[in-house]
Amino acid sequence: MRAHGRAGQMGKRFPVVIGVVALGAAVMTAGASADFRSVNDPRGDTKCGVNCTAQKRRNADIVRATAGHDGTRLKHTIRVVGEFHEGRLFINTDSDRNCERQLKISRRRSGVVRGCERGTLLTSFGRARYDFHHHHHSVEISFSKRSIGNPDGYGWYALAFAGPKVAPAWDYVPKRDGYITHRLGDSGAAAAGVRALGAQTAAAGPDVVKYDTTLTLTKDGGDDYHGSVMSDRDRNPVYDPATGVRKCMEGRRVILFKLRPGADRRLGARGTRFAGGVGRWRVLAGRDYGRRVRAKVRREEHHRYVCRADHTAFGTA
Repeated sequence: MRAHGRAGQMGKRFPVVIGVVALGAAVMTAGASADFRSVNDPRGDTKCGVNCTAQKRRNADIVRATAGHDGTRLKHTIRVVGEFHEGRLFINTDSDRNCERQLKISRRRSGVVRGCERGTLLTSFGRARYDFHHHHHSVEISFSKRSIGNPDGYGWYALAFAGPKVAPAWDYVPKRDGYITHRLGDSGAAAAGVRALGAQTAAAGPDVVKYDTTLTLTKDGGDDYHGSVMSDRDRNPVYDPATGVRKCMEGRRVILFKLRPGADRRLGARGTRFAGGVGRWRVLAGRDYGRRVRAKVRREEHHRYVCRADHTAFGTA
């Protein structure tokens, strides 16, 4: 679902927005250090389905949302006028229009970071913690940078709702289509007593090890495209599991594109799972595009090691 017309789509098909969301465009820019962002939202601007009581509106009415960090953890807060019941936090880590991660927030102490794309909606990328404060007026959301792919920056969008799923009240921030940009860098890691959370610090460190990556792409039939991500220490042309680097093969995000004139169309993305000595991935494209596809896996920078990027056309199984 596109970000445009969010309010209208919310009133018509609220469950769809919760399950499948693709919000406005944003381009992430790396910052030298992490920042803190607080965004105010007007009171009394909730949307509602049917049978909306004043209390239901108050419980969904966001007045402020924030983004920051605490050591190596990322922290967001959502504050409402009444009592916070449920909500969502959507995260975009690249320059396309789709979210990559989402958190479903409820009155529980813990949750999980899940994917947004079809095929990753039930995948857990890491744990999240929810702490309620001020008589449940606000919720603090905490999760690791690793659970969203260790980006240099990301965009975020918050939603709160109250009442039954068939007729809720809801509010969101920001009001305009798009994301709020949150820069990351080395300050979060410095608070924990280590260097190189940020990409620039990791790349420049004297003890950083860089591992090559080899991406493959093939298909069995229909819209089922899949392949592997391989990485080893000796950089030989032929991959050998004996020298494999598992940390560069597990959890790597592979993006599938349809080839076309101009900008290629993004068909989907999926994180790899480690099996049989390699990272396995699979994307259901929605239809059979034959050989007119390509795939890529981005460079990832971690503390003291880097996993190189790679890209491939169809047929390199």
